[in-house]
Amino acid sequence: MSRRTSSDIPEINTCEVSNDLLLKCYNISKVWYDNRGLSIDEWINSTAPYEQIIQTSYDLWGDQWIHYVIANIAGMVKLDASSTPKEPSSLFDESKPICNRLFYAKRASVNWWKDQFNSVEKNMHGLVVCLFLLTWGSMSKILELHKYIETYIELVDEDKWQKILELISIISKNYINKKDSLKLYEYTDHLSERLVVALGNRFNKIADKIYLKYLHSYKGDDKTILFFCLNVLSEMKEKDYTLWGNLLLYSAKLYNLSLEYDLYSFNVIRIRNDEKMPMEIAQKIFDNIKNYPRDLLIVAEKVYKEMVASEIIPVGKIAMEERWFEL
Repeated sequence: MSRRTSSDIPEINTCEVSNDLLLKCYNISKVWYDNRGLSIDEWINSTAPYEQIIQTSYDLWGDQWIHYVIANIAGMVKLDASSTPKEPSSLFDESKPICNRLFYAKRASVNWWKDQFNSVEKNMHGLVVCLFLLTWGSMSKILELHKYIETYIELVDEDKWQKILELISIISKNYINKKDSLKLYEYTDHLSERLVVALGNRFNKIADKIYLKYLHSYKGDDKTILFFCLNVLSEMKEKDYTLWGNLLLYSAKLYNLSLEYDLYSFNVIRIRNDEKMPMEIAQKIFDNIKNYPRDLLIVAEKVYKEMVASEIIPVGKIAMEERWFEL
């Protein structure tokens, strides 16, 4: 099969397009399409493709959240030392490429981050600083700047905050050094539940310890926090039988807060085929069937079926014991 080139995208007569929105969509989609032929090496070793997409979109739509999302993804590019920006730059200095600004931010000092927060002029930019810091900052920097971060993340609605958490989790390095881990365990200042969840998504290798230190007795109804607790407990319950109770509590609360929220389509509660749900948990589910999602009911039903089957005495055994066929 021959490779399609950028010239394969259908051309339109721009003079005949009266809908400005349609023309903008066409122009930005063409840029995406033009970059389809780039090799993987070009995507992982250069920020140029990302910058082209962002700049074209900026020229068409102005300052938009998606531009910072793309730049955050570009933060995974492997730049050599000679290409890494050396001069300080504000995150919102439009005279410099946005990816360069992010790469400088990744190694910037705490005071530089404070300057970014203090110079924010609109709420979206505050969330941008939070996104970049929570994705690329060290544990110690995040903890030192937690009050700045909380100012913005506590105000954003749950749906948008969940999307930000997903961005942090996807790009997470899945790694935390012992020094940063110890820093969190010894930290005594109050942290908001939302920031704790962000740390759990970023430093997911210690998500279980983060849950036990900060969220094991969470009583609120923030769906993003409940979602995180369920994810962590789904892993922890295999080692700690007592955690099934909390898992059931959070599952019922999240399900009833948003009945259209299909827990299992997001693979929240994971139960292996060889893993047994405790009988008392299955009983609690059947005592309040309307409070739990369908798939959890199916697992509880399986437990009951296995229990009943284990107590059934085979007919052959009864016949032998009662000597049905003896003369």
